[in-house]
Amino acid sequence: MRTRTKLGLAILLSGAALTGTGCGLFAAGAAGAGTGIYLTSQGVESTLPTSMDRALASTRQTFQSLGIEQTEFESEDSGNKATIKGKPANRDLEVSVDLERRGDNVHAEVTAKDNMVQYDKDYARQVLQQIVDRAAGKSPSEPQAMND
Repeated sequence: MRTRTKLGLAILLSGAALTGTGCGLFAAGAAGAGTGIYLTSQGVESTLPTSMDRALASTRQTFQSLGIEQTEFESEDSGNKATIKGKPANRDLEVSVDLERRGDNVHAEVTAKDNMVQYDKDYARQVLQQIVDRAAGKSPSEPQAMND
């Protein structure tokens, strides 16, 4: 009987821990274009089923369409990793897109930093959603609210 109680408590606590972030992960993932968009501690991430060149082009097109001025570009590991940073014209943010080639896919992580400790995950999701859509050859999605 005592073992059952401990097991039940462990399951209950595991479920409670997952619901805090799980709902946000599911809601954000459902919005992806054939791929999930997931919350991270500072932004959002996704796996793009595309080449690094297409992921970079999609990122630059997204920056242009959202009025984000590119301020920095870094590439390393023979072009298998890249970081593009920029500042939106109408917001006091620093947007950073980290891309890393993983096999036939590209892992993308986007952050939108308000200041030293605050991040705008909704804006980061909007940026990543447009990158995902463009990489898939679709028209960018309209912004949607994200549930954390």
